[in-house]
Amino acid sequence: MKKIIIPILGIALLFGIGFLHSNLRSNNIKNQLKIESVRDVTTLQFKYENDTFNLGTINIVADNNIYEYTTGEISNRRGYTFIPNDPTVYTEGLINNKKIMSFVLWRGSGANIIEPILFVFNYKDGSWQQTTYAKLPDGGGRTTIDSFKIENNSIILDVKTSGPDKNYHETYVPNHYVYKINEKDGAISLEERNFSYKSEGVSYSKEFKIFNLTNLPFKSYIPKTDWLVNTTDDGVLIEQNNFGYIRVGFIKKDTSYQDAEKEFIKIIGDISNYEKIENKPKWSFYSLYKHDSSGEMKWAVFGTNDNQYFYVYTDYAGEIEGNFPLIKIFFDEWHWNNTGNSLGYSLK
Repeated sequence: MKKIIIPILGIALLFGIGFLHSNLRSNNIKNQLKIESVRDVTTLQFKYENDTFNLGTINIVADNNIYEYTTGEISNRRGYTFIPNDPTVYTEGLINNKKIMSFVLWRGSGANIIEPILFVFNYKDGSWQQTTYAKLPDGGGRTTIDSFKIENNSIILDVKTSGPDKNYHETYVPNHYVYKINEKDGAISLEERNFSYKSEGVSYSKEFKIFNLTNLPFKSYIPKTDWLVNTTDDGVLIEQNNFGYIRVGFIKKDTSYQDAEKEFIKIIGDISNYEKIENKPKWSFYSLYKHDSSGEMKWAVFGTNDNQYFYVYTDYAGEIEGNFPLIKIFFDEWHWNNTGNSLGYSLK
């Protein structure tokens, strides 16, 4: 089993976790990250949220150093740790024809929270400068990194998350993360990732890709296979293997409420044929559901975001049970581009 990242000495001392890095000495010396490859990590300036810092060196045992930075008062104490003898926390290569170095630092904060943070540096004007960072998705347990590389203009990590199941047995879920860096503004985005879910009592892990069309004001994730995306005059139609579809439409700005409501009714049909869902989102005017005699199930929601009316219409055949978790992930991962806020809507 690969190294578990929670036990890091510097953070353990800070937050009383009481663990040691489990195989600090077991990594072969030839696999240690050479300091010349890191260009002396202590000279690099890191930035994460409101923290800007340089790492300092701590001697642990012979031939092994760790680098860390701590800050904050006791109530909000936090630390960042880098262990260079681990070949899975550093990589370098070319992205968009630019020299890139990337690190994973472990960020420790209160309540024994340890988070892996991805940092990206670009070689510019004769020095290495951080361009962006990203917190790896929360896998719900301890994290191990199996591989970390730059390939095909992407930063790619293969990760396992682990934690006790209901019977207190360790379970390991593989995750594949593919990060892209925007060539124009340097922004980082998680383009591909796994999502774990249960369907009819069985656990699954499925690869998803980012859903981020330039003509739409939101982003989300959809499965890499079996989901087809087609743009429409007012938005997008997402179809799934003849089981059903999700249609999202945005009505032209400055359209009156009455006219926008008429557009919504054109799409879904007579509102009186639907049941009204009581706990509708705050931003919505209608949240509706219908289960007709053919077995089809339909959901419709109509509301506003950023002074623009929009609707979401979901139409599925009776075999929705196995696909319901996938649809839920699409809605759960929906975030508005202008605010980053989630949609706050799910099928009921």
